[in-house]
Amino acid sequence: MQSAVHDRRDAWKRKGIELAQRHDAAAWEIGEWYLDGQKTLGPGECRRIVESPDWQGVKFDTAKVYASVARRYPPEFRYLNTSPSHYHSARVLPLEQSIPLLTQAAEENWNLNKLRIAVRRIRWFKKLTGGDVIDDLHEAIRQGRKWRGILADCPWEWDTAGGRRGANTQYYPTMPLDAICALPVAQVAFDDAFLFLWVPPALLKEAGFAVLSAWDFEYKINITWDKLTHYGRGAYVRTVHEHLLVGVRPKTPTHFIDNDMISMIRHRLSRRHSEKPAIVHESIQRATPGPYLELFARRRVKGWDTFGNQLEPLEQDP
Repeated sequence: MQSAVHDRRDAWKRKGIELAQRHDAAAWEIGEWYLDGQKTLGPGECRRIVESPDWQGVKFDTAKVYASVARRYPPEFRYLNTSPSHYHSARVLPLEQSIPLLTQAAEENWNLNKLRIAVRRIRWFKKLTGGDVIDDLHEAIRQGRKWRGILADCPWEWDTAGGRRGANTQYYPTMPLDAICALPVAQVAFDDAFLFLWVPPALLKEAGFAVLSAWDFEYKINITWDKLTHYGRGAYVRTVHEHLLVGVRPKTPTHFIDNDMISMIRHRLSRRHSEKPAIVHESIQRATPGPYLELFARRRVKGWDTFGNQLEPLEQDP
């Protein structure tokens, strides 16, 4: 019995070395070879063989990837002219989704990162279901409501150059910093939520980071809005940009669903006071799955719940 096991082990080992030395050996063959070894010798023994100092075949990590691909895709789906890494990245999707995606990747010569982004978009896709107007965050807490993508454009109250020159009260009522910090945003945010917080450059330190901390988010990075204008106000320079701070929570993913987005938004400044680029909502939907909430919203966006006292109706609203 022991001799038979030893013979199977040696035969499997010889075949693995032979495949590694063959220039025309396909990843599928190596994957099937490793799967066969796992069945006959056991996963632990296979790993010990390919990680031993005298091993002359493919490395363990490579064999593991090829085996997972061979396990996932039956022979009739192995015809595409794309790399095992592409197949490996798409394996988390059902075959009826992964095969069309791999076909498109092969036809359009996608690199691996582009495919991974497409896979994440499909995997995390959820239909937009929001649209509620939230009048009271405390009531939302009592109802057990939470959001995963939160956008905030706070009505800052601040002084510059000896006078009140921040958010202008002729456009909307402002709030002192302590009142903004006191909002129970942390209690309506999932543990894996992202916070996107608009902050003027002059308030970056004393207001922006303070609000992130008060709402139980950790600063991670910022996106800059280039307003494409020479008009701006400020004590030192004409400020023609604004920051969108990105905050994370303990279980927030370490990357966006679509990590191909850049850190700059170039969009011309609107004539309407404090209006932000509409593309931001779309970008957040590319970054994280919902549900979505906008705090201090000034217009309603399809699929987003909103909290604010200056809301305009959706176009289809009566």
